[in-house]
Amino acid sequence: MRLLIFELKKILLTKKFIAICLLIIAGITFLFFRNYISQDFAHGQIAAEYNEYVNVHEQRANYYEAIMENPSDDILGDLEQLEEQQELNETALETSNQLLSQLDTSEWQERLQLENQYYQEVEEYKYANGDHPLTFEEINRSRALNTKLLDEDIAPQYANYSIATPNFMMQVMQIFITFTAIALILLFIADILTREFEEGSIHFLITQPIKRHTIVLNKFIGGVVIYAIVILLVTITPYTLGLIFGNPGTFSYPVVVENNGVIDFITIQHYLMTSTILITVFSVFCITLYLFYSLIFRQTLIALFAFMATMLVGYLINTLTAGTFWAWVNPLQNMLPEQMILVQNSHEWYMAIPVTLVVIVVLHVVMVGRVRRLKVG
Repeated sequence: MRLLIFELKKILLTKKFIAICLLIIAGITFLFFRNYISQDFAHGQIAAEYNEYVNVHEQRANYYEAIMENPSDDILGDLEQLEEQQELNETALETSNQLLSQLDTSEWQERLQLENQYYQEVEEYKYANGDHPLTFEEINRSRALNTKLLDEDIAPQYANYSIATPNFMMQVMQIFITFTAIALILLFIADILTREFEEGSIHFLITQPIKRHTIVLNKFIGGVVIYAIVILLVTITPYTLGLIFGNPGTFSYPVVVENNGVIDFITIQHYLMTSTILITVFSVFCITLYLFYSLIFRQTLIALFAFMATMLVGYLINTLTAGTFWAWVNPLQNMLPEQMILVQNSHEWYMAIPVTLVVIVVLHVVMVGRVRRLKVG
């Protein structure tokens, strides 16, 4: 226990640890107030999107008008389809103009209903072989989200500029689980074990009247404690900022997911819970793997290189393979937790957890065996 307390003090009371924790808080605070002062900008982005729709349909209207005035011989056979496209384009143009003109005057329910009407008209136009920048997937996802918000009576939030507590917490979590967590862990534990070899203090430790496996165990616990503090900062800081300076929002806010090719929804509460579980399991795996490499190679740079190479190989495997089997047997499947949560076409979000836990245990057994075989000098 005294060795564990010593290890924790050696990690937690350093200037580096305190400075990085303060930087995490400062970064989250900066992001929140960027969102806070960007509300008008986010509103302007919606107006710009509506204006783009209007411009698209006006350009198409001019195109159809020019063709109908002087139809060439090669389009005479398609004249009926062009007339249908022209009619559908005029309908969508009228609706897009309504969206733009009523943006600042209508209630959010009216705006979402009008958006869905527009998406329906654009879909019909595209089915008639009309050209529009929105894809069918974008139309279906946007329309489904609008319908869900209307059904649940939940006001929409700006996707990247929300100051509602749950939505901002989700935005921070999305940044955290996209390699940021692993980068922070490496910053904290890069030399947690290799330093003992590089400075020679490992030989002093193994001559002390302690069980050798506690050397690795205490390093592991230290890494887990660091992660726990970081995840608390990533959770509590945006929650506090949202409560004080933002608005409460709702943790029932819908998040669009794809489940076996079908659009589905989870709540922000579910997203935060599952992403925390996945990134925690993967972070513990990374701490264990890095300690394993530290024990094998005994030099910080080589251990870091081996760890990063493993992550790169894992990323390539995740990119090139798919399916239920690989999700069950690949401990690196959770490298990008958001993908596991939002796209569940051939797997469930939790599938890689069992194999990851098994690998963690196996690595610990191997490390215990190696540290027991260490020789003085």
